[in-house]
Amino acid sequence: MFGAIRRRLLAWNTAVLAALLVALGVSIYFITASTLYGGVNRTLRENAQETLQRLSATPGFPFVLPRTGYSGDVFYLGIDLTGRLMENPQGLSLTASPDPEGVRKALAGGETFSTILLNGQHVRLLSAPIFTSRGDLLGALQVGRSIEPERSALSRLALILALSEAAALALALGGGWFLAERALVPIRNAFDRQRRFVADASHELRTPLTLIRSSSELLARHGSQTIDENRHLVESIVSETEYLSGMIAGLLTLAQSDAGRLALRQESMALDVLVRSVCDDVGPLARSNGLDLVCTTDGGNGTVKGDRERLRQLLLLLLDNAFKYTPRQGRVEVSLTANGGYARLAITDTGQGIRPEHLEHIFDRFYRADLTRGREAGGSGLGLAIAKVLVEAHGGGIDVESAVGQGTTVRVSLPLEEGRRPSSDGDGV
Repeated sequence: MFGAIRRRLLAWNTAVLAALLVALGVSIYFITASTLYGGVNRTLRENAQETLQRLSATPGFPFVLPRTGYSGDVFYLGIDLTGRLMENPQGLSLTASPDPEGVRKALAGGETFSTILLNGQHVRLLSAPIFTSRGDLLGALQVGRSIEPERSALSRLALILALSEAAALALALGGGWFLAERALVPIRNAFDRQRRFVADASHELRTPLTLIRSSSELLARHGSQTIDENRHLVESIVSETEYLSGMIAGLLTLAQSDAGRLALRQESMALDVLVRSVCDDVGPLARSNGLDLVCTTDGGNGTVKGDRERLRQLLLLLLDNAFKYTPRQGRVEVSLTANGGYARLAITDTGQGIRPEHLEHIFDRFYRADLTRGREAGGSGLGLAIAKVLVEAHGGGIDVESAVGQGTTVRVSLPLEEGRRPSSDGDGV
């Protein structure tokens, strides 16, 4: 699939580049041609005006035309009112005007330029009327010059442009093939992530759904028994349903973030108050797990602007994660400080820690460093992914430090409101 995409991408890029190169080459050619032929036209007009000024005092034929040499230089022809060739001072092999139409327009009182083939050469010709000083029309003057040098220069330019564009296209094909592969890397990575995400989500959903179905089938077979006799089946269904609800809520949050539609109700709040409130709420859970929970907010009573419920969700996710992986008699510390315009939250546990090879993946969706404990503890591998989304939605950052056997520290930084400086305050739980 990606090979076909790569070829199509290369074909489109090459076609667009070829069109641009052709357009550029044609533009350069015609601009150059216009400049060269414009210079020839100016030369002819200047020579014609100088000659016409001298002829205006002539009462009639014969004209006295200049006798400059001709072979690629300027030549002159004098035509009378009947259209006959009367003056040919350069001795061209002519018996009549080489451009009768130009003569007709000149005798009609107009001036015209034309390009003709004369004696095997392409010639630019100016035809202009000759008037006496009293305004009487005497005839027509034709001034010409070979444009073979200009045509030769344009031919060389066309060849140079064609070869240059061909070489540029050849290089573009090679570079485009390489760049197309590079351009597909993020697409391929996104496709692989999506494929893994779908596979992981299917796997995570299959287990609870299987348990719910098997428990429901057992209940159906034991229709004559009371609910009390099948309480373990009902509790299994409720537990797996709660697990599914939590996972679906997490997936919805991630999907909203991916689509740029994660709604935040912005309000100013004292983050230390929120931290202490969450610590108070989860204190009984920590004690029931045999954990010592310590919450310190000294110097961290700055004001942040954000969504209170989303920040509460963030704290609960991080604390729940710390509780799951900290053994009984362990310790979980929550500290909040303010420094450098940021509120800095750290949650440290004395759990088993995370091996270095897992640290770079812990924010991936459905990733669990300890696959044997995550499902048993009720985790789906979405907690830290959701936490990162919530922190970044508030303009902050999150990182994790861990050492095997020494525990884990999750650090979160959130920007403080400008002008709202923290004062010294502390509390402990």
